[in-house]
Amino acid sequence: MKNKELDNAIIIANGDMPRRSNITMLRKLGFTTLVCADGGLKVAAQLDLLPNVIIGDFDSSAPELREQYSGKSTLLHDKDQNTTDIEKALDYLLGERCKSVVLMAAIGSRLDHSLGNISILLKYADRLRLFLVHGSSLLTHITGEVIFSSQPGEIISLYGFDQKTRFTTMGLKYPLKKEPVPFGIRESTSNVAEAERVSVKVTGGIGIIVRDLKTALKNNFLLCFG
Repeated sequence: MKNKELDNAIIIANGDMPRRSNITMLRKLGFTTLVCADGGLKVAAQLDLLPNVIIGDFDSSAPELREQYSGKSTLLHDKDQNTTDIEKALDYLLGERCKSVVLMAAIGSRLDHSLGNISILLKYADRLRLFLVHGSSLLTHITGEVIFSSQPGEIISLYGFDQKTRFTTMGLKYPLKKEPVPFGIRESTSNVAEAERVSVKVTGGIGIIVRDLKTALKNNFLLCFG
């Protein structure tokens, strides 16, 4: 997979089992490269998926399982203990000039791991477009303005992280006009789309949006960011 520019990819981590149907839909949208972050190989094996790349420090995937994929997938052993396996996967994809990544199976029984994986979106926000998919929800970051197709009744939640980050929206039941919605103080959880076109503008920082996955995929939301 060297010397070929990648536009979109999926990373499978070692959390709750994702829906195979969601992966199928993502692949139809062009997210065809599949990378397993170490223990994510167990998840891919249960879903009968063949990853292009398996990367990590290899402390959470069994040697015999990796052996089954030898010769079929590229195995990259990275012993660095200062980065997580997901970060190793993201750094690899950045090296391949990947532009957009969907992270799956990143939420699980360990709350610290789950929060850390959500924080990765902010850590890499200036380098690539990163989406996190879990269950029926899709999460990503917003800087500037994004206008996207929705449907009346869709639940859309917005979060900021300080008072300097301001949100302005159009097409939502509870509009925001240059207002902060800092996490832990005042969030915009469970806002509701009232129009088929929604605008969210973020200034002064990075915002987080959580949408209904099915509606987002149906309306090509993942391709709205260029």
